[in-house]
Amino acid sequence: QKDIMVVAARSITAAAARRLGASAQIVETKNNAATSVLARAVAAGYCSTFTTSTCDASIIPKNVPFNNRNKMRVVETSTLKSYFSSSTKLKDSSSSEGEMSPPPTSTATRNNIIPTKHSRAQTPPIAPYSSLSKLTTHLLSSTPGTLFSYNQSDLAKDLSLEQERELAIERADVTAQTFEYVLRGHSALLPGSIVDRIPVEKRSDVPDEASKEYQSWVEAREGNEMSAVERVAVMNQLLERMEEEGRVYVELRSRFRSQVATIARRQEVQQGQGEDEWSDSDSDSASSSSDDSSDSDNEETEKDTIGAPPGPTITMYDLVLDALSVASTPTTPSVAKSILRRIVTRHELDGGYGNTNPLTIPTALSYNAVIRACANIPNFDITDESPKNQYVRDAAMDASFTTFDAMLRSDVVNRNSATFDYLIRVTSKFIPHSLTRSNIIFALYDKVLEERVYSEQVRQALIDANMEKDGKEFGKWVQRDVVEKDVLDTEHKHRMNSTKRRYVANDHTY
Repeated sequence: QKDIMVVAARSITAAAARRLGASAQIVETKNNAATSVLARAVAAGYCSTFTTSTCDASIIPKNVPFNNRNKMRVVETSTLKSYFSSSTKLKDSSSSEGEMSPPPTSTATRNNIIPTKHSRAQTPPIAPYSSLSKLTTHLLSSTPGTLFSYNQSDLAKDLSLEQERELAIERADVTAQTFEYVLRGHSALLPGSIVDRIPVEKRSDVPDEASKEYQSWVEAREGNEMSAVERVAVMNQLLERMEEEGRVYVELRSRFRSQVATIARRQEVQQGQGEDEWSDSDSDSASSSSDDSSDSDNEETEKDTIGAPPGPTITMYDLVLDALSVASTPTTPSVAKSILRRIVTRHELDGGYGNTNPLTIPTALSYNAVIRACANIPNFDITDESPKNQYVRDAAMDASFTTFDAMLRSDVVNRNSATFDYLIRVTSKFIPHSLTRSNIIFALYDKVLEERVYSEQVRQALIDANMEKDGKEFGKWVQRDVVEKDVLDTEHKHRMNSTKRRYVANDHTY
């Protein structure tokens, strides 16, 4: 096991390791005991190329304990590559065995030894259109449990629940980044999505205009090869495939632990009563103790859970929700609401208010994309009283206002300008002109001022509501306080949170 490398700081989790940046220094200690996500990232091509040399203390990351600095040396990349190629099951179309390598890092930082820019500020890797289909097919056709899996040898290590949780995240990390990489590739082909709005000069997936691939990329983006709705369906399938992989991991862990616990209990009883008494008592009490054993198993499962199943990340959920909001259909509200429910459940499994895992903490996009998807349902006729049309209206209103209430009760996000912008548009679209309609919109406006998130987007939503058709009083109010009054003319206290609560500071979409 000499080729197995570890990051010097053993306490770094997979999530924290990814936040160190693409150019973080990779080191090994004298006591090699586990595989680091960063080590695998180097082997996969995520990080810079290193050569063997003496490790200078001035270039060691700050998170490395000082008392271990004299024991470290730089890991040679070739060793890591050989380990990675023998320990992963990802396929690469260029190799003789068809193995796929994980997403590449940005070329802008590949040659830096010391990170000069936080990885969160860099453009994430996006799967190019030329390899998107092959990558998607490989991931969707893979057998559950083959992308990453629970190791039975963990039972002999006497790990704490926290250590097991970190180990699960670490094992799933390369696969999770690959899924994110592919999902971004699909999102990039949806006009108006969060990936599509990234400036072209900052993206690596856009072909050169002089190349043959550029025209194919343009046609794919225009939906000639696959419609936006079909592409969103594929993205949802990828998300569900990753969720299935996480469930398999948890199920394998549960079965292995159950087998070990059963053997341990049998040995304890045999030592205390003898084999004959054990067999007699076991047969006599089999029927009467089924309910009790079931209850004890449930208690043990709740006690020994490692939190949310590893694999899916909040980035995956956000990419799919954003895609749903861009290519919304009459069935989108129920799908988006279901995804949000799964996000909140994972957050609660990891501790809820005390959750420190950034891979499962909901974002403003997670909530606002659901309301945006409802507001973007196309071709809705408010005068159509057919049961099908009424179902679409009720599903959209339910998903929107349920999400609005969930944001109020959330312990990690606050309602922002986008929340009220989309909710006002939902109310305007699905409720016919009436005093009730304008009363609801006016109440939302009052909440906007209370939350101090008044913005140009909210102002435009109020104007587009055409409240003058609901009554003269509302028409006069809109004309006086909205149409004739610019956002900057309102008191600063009513708009002071309009920017700071955004998902992205310079983008008002979420």
